[in-house]
Amino acid sequence: MPGFEGNIYVVLDIGNPEEPCEVGRWFLPEQYLAGGGKPHRQPFLGLHGPAYVEGDRVYLGYGAGGMVILNISDIRHPMLVSRLEFGPAIGSKLSGCIPLCL
Repeated sequence: MPGFEGNIYVVLDIGNPEEPCEVGRWFLPEQYLAGGGKPHRQPFLGLHGPAYVEGDRVYLGYGAGGMVILNISDIRHPMLVSRLEFGPAIGSKLSGCIPLCL
């Protein structure tokens, strides 16, 4: 997304597949370069791999950002429930493995 570093979590409404529209998004504050975030570059910081949705929770592997759990009961405003940081040494390698964390 323009203004951001790395991949962020974006929720799309695909009710009309010819015109999907964004209805929600979530990102780590440091990813928002246009808002003053500082470039991270190494290791990768951002959404990594597929999201796993269970009820009103979504589980995200977030590269160097670790494992992220969001509350999506209000899909327009995902909210952070928990974040487990693995540290830069293994964060970008381990946090893409959602089943391991679950």
